[in-house]
Amino acid sequence: MQTVLVSLEVILSILGLVAVGFFVIAKNIIPKELLRLLNALAIEVALPMFIFTAFMMNFDPEENPKWWVMPLLGVVFTGFMFILSAVCCRFMGRDIRIESAEGLFINNPHFIPISIIAGVYGINSPHLVNLFLFTVFTISIYFNMYRVFFKKSRLLCGVDGPPVENEEPQEGDMRQKAGLNWKKLINPVVKATFLAVIIKLLNVDSYIPDVVIGITSHIGDMTFPLVMIILGGELYIDIKKIGKIYLRNIIKFILLKNIVFPCIILIFLYLFHPSFDIAFILLLQAASPPLSTLPVLVGRQNGKKELANQFLVSSFFFSVVSIPLILILLNRLYV
Repeated sequence: MQTVLVSLEVILSILGLVAVGFFVIAKNIIPKELLRLLNALAIEVALPMFIFTAFMMNFDPEENPKWWVMPLLGVVFTGFMFILSAVCCRFMGRDIRIESAEGLFINNPHFIPISIIAGVYGINSPHLVNLFLFTVFTISIYFNMYRVFFKKSRLLCGVDGPPVENEEPQEGDMRQKAGLNWKKLINPVVKATFLAVIIKLLNVDSYIPDVVIGITSHIGDMTFPLVMIILGGELYIDIKKIGKIYLRNIIKFILLKNIVFPCIILIFLYLFHPSFDIAFILLLQAASPPLSTLPVLVGRQNGKKELANQFLVSSFFFSVVSIPLILILLNRLYV
């Protein structure tokens, strides 16, 4: 019960940070153009340093010799969620199936789970290392596969997708046309994780001065509040152009994303009963709302960006209730 109460408190604090971001953009305390720069600071600098610090302080390959299993489980889990999203999107309206599939598939792999783990178990919890090992390839997969639901919409969703025109230009587009987006594949999260694991495997972390770890720790601590404030600002911008409200489909989406998906994972946990460490990470991933960049990714494919935003906002706020409830079921399963 204590875990549930702490997780509820953590999620409420997340909403508070989002409200701060909403307020500073609404009152023009900082210009909205600054959000993209702040987002780059959070994702390209602060998060990798947070990951690096977590591994330096809490990862011991000798105590956890099967650490390599977690990345493999993460890839399998992502593939399973892709299939599940393609199946469940058919419960949504035909005109929004593709956006629904995208929102169901692309969850928030880091920030919601990080906040809950840190709030419940502390910033030095080994669960954080397990989380980063589990999700090391997640962002790479998302940013290389988000187009698939639109390009293969007839096969995956049973409907024709919108014509893709005027796609937002990105660095590396020429490489994307040939195949993988290597910039997204080998992103700062992957680099930080691999660097930290190699240092630990070679047992040379003792040569890293404490001042270096202190610097990465202080910068890494900015990650979560910075991202939540950015999310609040982006919500304000999107709400101003929210468009048609898809209330019925929003309710369906919340039921699928916040309740059905984690309950399916709970059934697997009941049947196979892995260690609590693995079960906890699996369930947090399944119960997390969509990634904050979902509207941008949908918009790049000429999808309904305002709908993706509504899915994101509604699932995020409903997680205040759904995540603690899911954790109650997990605790009962492992008591």
